[in-house]
Amino acid sequence: MAATAAPVSPEKPNIVLILADDMGIDSVSANNAAMGPLKTPHIDRLISQGMNFTDAHSGSAVCTPTRYGLLTGRYCWRTRLKKAVLWSWGAPLIKPERLTVAELLQQQGYTTGMVGKWHLGMTWFDKEGKPANAHLELTDASFREGNCPERVAAVGRNIDFTRAVRG
Repeated sequence: MAATAAPVSPEKPNIVLILADDMGIDSVSANNAAMGPLKTPHIDRLISQGMNFTDAHSGSAVCTPTRYGLLTGRYCWRTRLKKAVLWSWGAPLIKPERLTVAELLQQQGYTTGMVGKWHLGMTWFDKEGKPANAHLELTDASFREGNCPERVAAVGRNIDFTRAVRG
């Protein structure tokens, strides 16, 4: 009887997804020979060693709905936020039961992480372990224009930054 080796599964490729405000295909020097002195050598290297998707479109012109759509695969306005951007202490827009691309990848054995601007809301906790921002309304997202500035500021003062954040 001949010995057989266990099937070898191919290594999972690394996935790096870059989303930047106001970034177009011509913002990366590997995609734009006429870019001039501004170069993106690290992104260029990623492109040379992998795949480069060059025809992506956003369902919105602003960051919060764009991130929601990218992470959930859903039409970006299928949240309670129908306009503007979610700021500062806003509660999460992505429902806990909603599958995200990160969770889908985790189910396939990937380790995931995120660096940078979020703007999708988080649950911040106070010193008693209760959500500090649960009472905020979506209209509070525009507090910079004068809506409820004290109520939003109070949330910031009550957050216990030593506790884990959920979002």
